[in-house]
Amino acid sequence: MARGRALRAVVVECERNPAPVVRALAARVAAAVAEAPGLRGPPGERAELPSVASGAVLAEAGVDHRRAQRVLFRMALDPGFAADVFAGRAPTGLAAPADGWVRGVDPALLAADPGGRRRDQLLGNVALEFVHTVRAWPGVLAGFPGSAAFHAAIAEDRPLPLAFAAHAAEVVPPGPARALLRLDAALAEARRVDRPVPAGTTALAPGARLVTLPAGTLAAAEAVAAGRPAPAPDAGAEELVAIGAVGPPGPEREVRVELVADGIAALLAALPLDEAGLAAFAAAHELAGEALEEVLAGLRADGFVAAATGERPAGGG
Repeated sequence: MARGRALRAVVVECERNPAPVVRALAARVAAAVAEAPGLRGPPGERAELPSVASGAVLAEAGVDHRRAQRVLFRMALDPGFAADVFAGRAPTGLAAPADGWVRGVDPALLAADPGGRRRDQLLGNVALEFVHTVRAWPGVLAGFPGSAAFHAAIAEDRPLPLAFAAHAAEVVPPGPARALLRLDAALAEARRVDRPVPAGTTALAPGARLVTLPAGTLAAAEAVAAGRPAPAPDAGAEELVAIGAVGPPGPEREVRVELVADGIAALLAALPLDEAGLAAFAAAHELAGEALEEVLAGLRADGFVAAATGERPAGGG
């Protein structure tokens, strides 16, 4: 405090902490700030400290503080959006008084990111899940904070890696890098999104994704991840399945990738199927019903296919 000669504010980090603890801490900080040298000055030049308000008080005032925080985050990461907000060209989606607060924020506070570390941290976290794409097409990261996909994801509180996949799909040109992007996107989705299984059907497991890629894409991904030159793509296509481990979806979920034979890929692509649909598939591919059931049993055990009840199989990890 003694060194903060130009002190304007102190931020108390409070997310995921009990409200009574946060209020007590905020009160202690406010008392200390009131005596800070940086806030001493002639009458009229010292800003009045706001009272410590609870989330309920903010809600009664019509303030959605999390939504306001997301707007400020977008402004901090995208200077162009911040300029549009300050000039009144961009809507914030906030009601009064929060809309006025973010439009009146000191631009210097938004720029307080020495060396661009906040931006680099965000892009680095995204790059960890799209390492193949980023190494094959490094420029794809730079435009993400200014993209419509980024702003929509922050505004709607959706996962940034999935938004990055949408942005990259518009930027990365067709070719090997685009194939690696589709692989990375399937992995990111398998980590985070469990698709529902229609009742009374056999379907892909909730955390499984079937993706058709140019032949040699998996080998190229392994080479790129190891820092080696990617081999030239082969003619034809390869079918891969990305399978998320059993458990809650999220960035920490483990995902494995397996190549599948053409016949298995055709079956997985046809899912979900009810009993009549499975019988029709077996007839079209000249398979005995017992043979198809044996194949499905193996796929359930390996985590590719969900049980007809919609439950994830025990061997899905």
